Amino acid sequence: MNNNVLTIKGEKVEEKEEKKPDYHLQERQYGSFERRFPVLESVDANRIEATFKQGILTVACRRWRRRKSRNKRSKSNQPD
Repeated sequence: MNNNVLTIKGEKVEEKEEKKPDYHLQERQYGSFERRFPVLESVDANRIEATFKQGILTVACRRWRRRKSRNKRSKSNQPD
């Protein structure tokens, strides 16, 4: 990720071979790709996770964790 843009790069390679008594077929397809996605500033680049299952790429972008304020008082601690 650079300048709030997530870049995903990959390469596809596919080979197909078919042998029959009267012919022999062999095909090869290949190519590279690149996709760019704008990302909100609130996304933590260190918490981006990706999984690839059954031909589907899933990307999870987690936001920065918010710190809870330690100065909050509970109602029971406030004077009447």
